[in-house]
Amino acid sequence: MTDNCGQTSTLEGNEIDRKLTISSDLLWGAGLCGKRRLSIKPSNFTAPFTINFTDFPAGFDPVTYNSGYPGPFDEENVFFGSTEMPIPAGNYAFTLVDACGNSASISKELLDVLSGPGATVYKGCGPDMGSLQLNSFDFEFTKVELTKAPASYTGTVPVDVSQNISFSIDPRRFFMNNLPAGEYEFTSSTSCKTTHLTKVTIEGVNVTENKIEVTENCGAFNLYLKHEDNLNSNQAPLFGIQKFDPVTSNWTHPVTGQVYNPADELSNENAVLMVNGASNINQNYSGKLRLVKSMRIWKNGEDMVLNRPQTTYCLETLKHLK
Repeated sequence: MTDNCGQTSTLEGNEIDRKLTISSDLLWGAGLCGKRRLSIKPSNFTAPFTINFTDFPAGFDPVTYNSGYPGPFDEENVFFGSTEMPIPAGNYAFTLVDACGNSASISKELLDVLSGPGATVYKGCGPDMGSLQLNSFDFEFTKVELTKAPASYTGTVPVDVSQNISFSIDPRRFFMNNLPAGEYEFTSSTSCKTTHLTKVTIEGVNVTENKIEVTENCGAFNLYLKHEDNLNSNQAPLFGIQKFDPVTSNWTHPVTGQVYNPADELSNENAVLMVNGASNINQNYSGKLRLVKSMRIWKNGEDMVLNRPQTTYCLETLKHLK
């Protein structure tokens, strides 16, 4: 490259790989109990393209499951099967050829086995507590038992915790919070007449850095904040300053006086939000102040309400400001 001043720059060895590929995410849901449809998603293709199956299980006829077979197709996602007609279990292999003669092949086996629920753990509140969601798009929970827990768990095991299945909203999901950190095992029974053992590690919040520097100016102050922890990014940690109202004994927004309600997320309505990893300048507030952090955790399943979030929030005070 040469610019207007005659300066030249050379960049070599840049390989461009734009060959035709097929996504390995071939199996899409087609209902409960492991029912699937085939989803063919090519990339870097020139439309139209054709599809040729080279292997498929007994009971599968490509034309029956997609009347447009073998093409030509120009969609970015071509389906074989539907919720009314899921594909049979077995191995599927096919080759895709685009309009330029480029080809790609792939194979995928659909097993006639139902996998157990997935687990999503949120850390907190505190260094020794966590919360949990179990969920599956293949079945509904009919019963969940806690069959193993750490010594710090105050209840007895095994214990039926089915009340935390979200029966009234989405019985494919189970939620439980206030779990002490440690190793757990849950045994779940499902609407597909299957039983699954799920092992889960609950972790608490581990703060690796909490640097807070307050620099006072004439009638205001700057606040530098650098806070690092092990929270999941989707726990949405937020930071803010609040002011204590001695008349009502509530923590409030320092300017508007809007009361902070426990279990609410920090927002511009109930706090002055701070930027983490930066100096927040000219904070012109006085009185009894605190710097706090809110984080998202799972509710208990029995506390779920239709059209309301599945999460709640816990608040941690990082520093009192005078």
